[in-house]
Amino acid sequence: LRCVHVAGTNGKGSTSHLIASILQEAGLKVGLHTSPHLKDFRERFRINGKPVPEQVVVDFVERHREAFEPVQASFF
Repeated sequence: LRCVHVAGTNGKGSTSHLIASILQEAGLKVGLHTSPHLKDFRERFRINGKPVPEQVVVDFVERHREAFEPVQASFF
């Protein structure tokens, strides 16, 4: 797994999307995680520019619910 971590004060979202687009055009399979979402939680997770299907998110949460609930994690 090769990763690019974008950090800083401003421009992280734009920079991340630009890098993801360049890598995808180069023929790589690209996963992109950004936060926060604006309308739909699935905006946070993209594979080759497409949101992760809703059922994949639902299945993941259901499989790992026991680990999530005690932590009471926020969206951030």
